[in-house]
Amino acid sequence: MISNLLRKLRRSQRRKKDRFLLKRKRRKICFMKRVGLKKNKKNKKKKKKKKKRRVGCEEEEM
Repeated sequence: MISNLLRKLRRSQRRKKDRFLLKRKRRKICFMKRVGLKKNKKNKKKKKKKKKRRVGCEEEEM
């Protein structure tokens, strides 16, 4: 009974840690794209700035 509960707790903690690492990795990739170290150097022409809203890595025009 007790070992079963401990196993459940360990499993849930592992799942939380995995989810956190995934989020951190995704955030890091977004940051790298924004800075321009990833392959995101297609838009070199300067355009008139529009208001944008962040949705994940992509930006949507309002």
